Amino acid sequence: QKLQLLPARSHHVLLFEPARALPNMLSAQKLELLAGLKVRGLDLRQAEMSFYMNRFTTTAGLSSIMTCLAYVGVIKIKIPHEMLPPEESWQVPLFYVAACCTMALSMYNLVITSFCVVYAQGLALRGPPGSVAKCVQIFRAEWVTVRLVLAASLASLILAGVSISWMKLERDARILGGIPLPALVISVLVLGILLLLFRRLALLASQLRVPYDTRVEGDLHIDDGGLNIDLAAEDQERIEAAR
Repeated sequence: QKLQLLPARSHHVLLFEPARALPNMLSAQKLELLAGLKVRGLDLRQAEMSFYMNRFTTTAGLSSIMTCLAYVGVIKIKIPHEMLPPEESWQVPLFYVAACCTMALSMYNLVITSFCVVYAQGLALRGPPGSVAKCVQIFRAEWVTVRLVLAASLASLILAGVSISWMKLERDARILGGIPLPALVISVLVLGILLLLFRRLALLASQLRVPYDTRVEGDLHIDDGGLNIDLAAEDQERIEAAR
């Protein structure tokens, strides 16, 4: 077989060839650095997403308990004979309205939180670039409504419980022109405990509140001449812009 000889290369070419490859090496190192930032930023987003998922999972558990309590109360409650139709009483309608509101509000929260937890995991795992950040934004936006609905369902559950005491203790000792004393005492105690609870929650909320200007989120923003760039962005276009 014939051997094919390579053309002779000058020592000047061999001397300056690594210098021409240096820009490519620097570019590869920059891409490696940006890819590392992207991976670390994804870990930050995952931690932020886990924070919201724990919130939603806890809310779903509380909502399921309140849904069961309200449903059992509606089907198991025994109305006193003197309050059955055609007799008129305000305790019975109040109980059913409060119990049904509790069941509906709790069911709303249970479905919404469970749906978000299940589908957010699928979007974050199998979605396109930027899916984790999108899940965090969805969780953050839905949490306001979920929190308000949870508070409303708790208030409805307490109102249903108080109405049962007025319903069952209607024939007990009365004061102040026909008001049953045991039911009045129960209502005052529940109201006092709720006031203490709200006061304590307000104190804890003020102590555990994170100021908005010092809040840390799962991003790495820099301000480049008025252009806000997230170095941990998951979109390839943003990474190219950061370069």
